[in-house]
Amino acid sequence: MLFSFVFSLMTFGTSIAAQPGEASGVRRCIKCHSEDGLETGDGEPFIAAQPYAYLVAALDDYQAGLRVDKSMSKHTKTMTREDKETAARYFAGLPKNYPRQPFDAQLAAKGATLHARLCEKCHVDGGRGFNMQDTPGPILAGQSARYLQAQLGQFMALDRDMPSNMGVALLELLPGDAIALVHYYVSRGQ
Repeated sequence: MLFSFVFSLMTFGTSIAAQPGEASGVRRCIKCHSEDGLETGDGEPFIAAQPYAYLVAALDDYQAGLRVDKSMSKHTKTMTREDKETAARYFAGLPKNYPRQPFDAQLAAKGATLHARLCEKCHVDGGRGFNMQDTPGPILAGQSARYLQAQLGQFMALDRDMPSNMGVALLELLPGDAIALVHYYVSRGQ
């Protein structure tokens, strides 16, 4: 299995040997995110190659109820610190082999302009990186369109906490701008 092979080969400064209990955080994640860190068809985000610090912070937020998702809240409820760190190391260490997704070139071009004006300060290199001093953030380039659309919807409806500068940027979006950003980020995965 890919999981067993990759997990046994992973090193992060020191050698990590998979012990029976060590991988429990990973095992519960692959049910929805699969061994390669990609969605299984229910709108999960692609978590392969996402930054380690971001993945740990997301798991912490779900566990604390700061981010709300019925499935994630259930699965993180009993995760230990070690479970979260092990899962984050595993998925952060995977290659970013995001699948190609269809996108509208005109919407992507509009999204590129919006991104440059509103998002590039934090979501650097067109969403391929993240640069905010004390807050870990995700890689958006190539992310699942379905997931991006859902998350932007939550941010815009104020159903999800966000950094204040992101809230300010979202206030500038007009109807249709969010979907243009989604097409832009999808196009960046190509």
